[in-house]
Amino acid sequence: MKKMLIAIYIFLMGFGVFAEGFDFYSFGFFAYDIRNSEPSTPDNELLFETDICVGIKYEFLYFEAEQNVRMTKWEDITFSPYEESYFIRIGVTFSYFKLEYEHLCVHAVSKPGGFGEYDRIMIKFDSRGMR
Repeated sequence: MKKMLIAIYIFLMGFGVFAEGFDFYSFGFFAYDIRNSEPSTPDNELLFETDICVGIKYEFLYFEAEQNVRMTKWEDITFSPYEESYFIRIGVTFSYFKLEYEHLCVHAVSKPGGFGEYDRIMIKFDSRGMR
């Protein structure tokens, strides 16, 4: 799945050179989990999370690919990932509403088990930017 996300990212960035009318965007974060209560990690380990998403929008259609990694601090400046989540989204936008299909799959990295997935269709609304 990771290779597929990298391929999608390279395709989208290369496609952007020739694609007039397409909007490309990305977002992400690096966070420290204050709760520090994840049952699948040993006690007293600091929990961190990274996320990156790339997307493309053309008129009212959009496509997004996102990767989320949960990890613990391993040594001074290194981290040990224990769970990866991959999201694929495709949808249409109507004014302040979105009709969206989302697929999620979760993979354990350093713990046994921990696999999960779902597919869902949702209607979202977002009034940010209303004038």
